[in-house]
Amino acid sequence: MRAFCAAGGGRVIVKSVAGSQKAPLMTGFVSDEILAEEAIRICPAIYQEFIPGTRHLRISCFGDALHAAMLETEALDWRYTMDAHVTRFELDGNTACRIRRVLTELGLRMGMVDMKLDDAGIPVWLEVNPQGQFMFLEGMCDALPLSRPFCDFLIAEARRARSIKGSRAA
Repeated sequence: MRAFCAAGGGRVIVKSVAGSQKAPLMTGFVSDEILAEEAIRICPAIYQEFIPGTRHLRISCFGDALHAAMLETEALDWRYTMDAHVTRFELDGNTACRIRRVLTELGLRMGMVDMKLDDAGIPVWLEVNPQGQFMFLEGMCDALPLSRPFCDFLIAEARRARSIKGSRAA
């Protein structure tokens, strides 16, 4: 991990999974303090290449249904300022297919995918969170209703599970 950060030449960010006084939960650029032995040991984190830009994508994946939002903000991590301008975003077919393939390979039926659009408008994968937050998007963007698609997904999954269980009993 230190080699990755060194190779990034100061252009690596860290997303803490759990914080400490020396390494807070907020996303930020990697510093010497964060790379100190104690901070790494007590603060699990995700280290990523910094992708410049102001257009963040949050894709709510419910089974095969993908609901994408673009959050436009100057903030490195929009989760703390919540001042992003949020709009519905239409994924291109190739990106949607690739997202579904990753989720299938990971065995996930649901996930919140974070991407960022680079300067050329090409989506860059950041991460998938199988239990990520998404309902805040509905409150920030009237054009992106998520409650109904999520409930439909849960009902379909319950029926699917019941069907699988029924076929095993037969």
